[in-house]
Amino acid sequence: MALKKICALPGEQLLHGGLVDFADSKWLITELDANDEVYTSGMMQRCNYLLKWLNKKGEIIEKWCIVEDGTKYLIGEKAEDMMSIGDARIAITICKDSDTIELGRGKRFLVDDLDAEAPLAYQITKPNKLFNVYDGQGVFRFILNEVNMTDDDNVELRIADYFNWKPDVQLDNEHQDADMTLEEIIDSATSKTEQDDNKEVWL
Repeated sequence: MALKKICALPGEQLLHGGLVDFADSKWLITELDANDEVYTSGMMQRCNYLLKWLNKKGEIIEKWCIVEDGTKYLIGEKAEDMMSIGDARIAITICKDSDTIELGRGKRFLVDDLDAEAPLAYQITKPNKLFNVYDGQGVFRFILNEVNMTDDDNVELRIADYFNWKPDVQLDNEHQDADMTLEEIIDSATSKTEQDDNKEVWL
């Protein structure tokens, strides 16, 4: 069974959206009973995929999640200009934290069996961040549609848009030399950002 009830020991608390190691698997606490006067209880579901992506800093983020079929009544493909393309949908349940809060509509992922040579690519079309969140803790539910793979996807690492990542920096256009290359402009902006972060403020 991939869904189990969980109860905390006396004096312990459960984290809504937290991970539990049980039976050689990762389990996500998807529900938590609000009545915790005597003990804390909830429901946990077995994770079946380690989702990977790049954040704004270019760091690889990995989160265990629950991937389920979200197609419902679709045949898994649609005809467009006399050619059949994938039309599959999946639903991903994942914990709410500082990394997943940044995910939104349009974010792409590679989601498939680890032994698949050509994994499928999916894109978030419905980011439901109120699915099961209470008092700032819980889980998100994302609905994703199948999209085409691109040359920017890293199949080996299972990370979409890996090769077209660009740093999220603010460029100081007013003080840039017109002859500077793009790499020099980015390095200059990054250095300025780091210097601003290290400045001490005296009150």
